[in-house]
Amino acid sequence: GGVGRTTALCLTARHFAKKGLKVLVLDMDLESPGLSSLLLSPAELPPLGIIDWFMEDGLGQASRDLLSEFVSSSSLASNWPGVIRVAPAFGKDETGYIPKLSRVYADLVQQENSKQEGFPERFFRMLRELEKAEKPDVVLLDSRAGMHDIAATLLVRLPDALRLLFAGHSPQTWTGYKHMFEHWRSFSSHLATFRDGLQVVDSMMPETGREEHRESFAAAAYSLFN
Repeated sequence: GGVGRTTALCLTARHFAKKGLKVLVLDMDLESPGLSSLLLSPAELPPLGIIDWFMEDGLGQASRDLLSEFVSSSSLASNWPGVIRVAPAFGKDETGYIPKLSRVYADLVQQENSKQEGFPERFFRMLRELEKAEKPDVVLLDSRAGMHDIAATLLVRLPDALRLLFAGHSPQTWTGYKHMFEHWRSFSSHLATFRDGLQVVDSMMPETGREEHRESFAAAAYSLFN
């Protein structure tokens, strides 16, 4: 957290919109949402947010019509050929966000087949419906920081995605990633499906001593992957 991940995502959305692409941005940092404040003015917020989709889905009422209620266009791209569509964590009419949050990770039993569906499956169902409705050229996902259900889902379960691991060059950062990589190593049969899409971002480049810093950071990242 605090290493510029959300800011970088917004700049990337702007970059693609300038090139004439339709960008869909999802704020999946549900426990610390902030993406929408960078991309949407208060007046541009849609009525609902992603949190409401999970709530309605838990009640079996996540209809396709609901999708249009939690996606809005950012005026940031108003002068460019492309468009930035944003699905914020919460909407302008939000009340009771904290109680809703506890329902996001609930497992559901699908009535049609009696199978249990966890958070990853529910999230991908929402994402598929959104992509079908919006037809974006690019999808950008702002993940929850740290070792969390959301981060695990976005890092491991998206086979064709580019996953950017933001890092400050500190012992705490590398120790945290080391624990995560060691856990992944115990599932070697699955590594091939997501390992090649991982890239580390040196997100806190100092004003001075950049070359020395760059070499030291690269060495630490190489050691981590090795």
